[in-house]
Amino acid sequence: MQTKYLEKETILTECLNLLRQRQLPLVKEKLGNYFNNLKKNEANLFFQGLSEFTNNNFESAIGNFKQIIPLQPNDIESLKAIALCHFHLNQLQQCLNICQQLLSLKENDYEIYYQIALVYERQNLLEEA
Repeated sequence: MQTKYLEKETILTECLNLLRQRQLPLVKEKLGNYFNNLKKNEANLFFQGLSEFTNNNFESAIGNFKQIIPLQPNDIESLKAIALCHFHLNQLQQCLNICQQLLSLKENDYEIYYQIALVYERQNLLEEA
């Protein structure tokens, strides 16, 4: 079970990095096997969220990712995606709140700290960043 979770987390982290670079075809390719192992509803919601994200429809993306949380309450990658959407919407406090929630789930994740630093940088709080 632990191995399957780590594999899922690794794939989704890679996909979020590809999304930041706007590489949707590579995301689809990478998620192919991952989606085969997910429940259909969760996979559809995540992919719809990714599609909305790449089209800069961040509010819609948040809606899709948030629907995954009741199915997978501690889904780190969905929460990271929600935080990233809030960041792009300049909803910085919401982004920070989710990042704090993420740190309670996985305290040594450099991506979470990086996202927090980006928020502080955008707020011109360079010492905190």
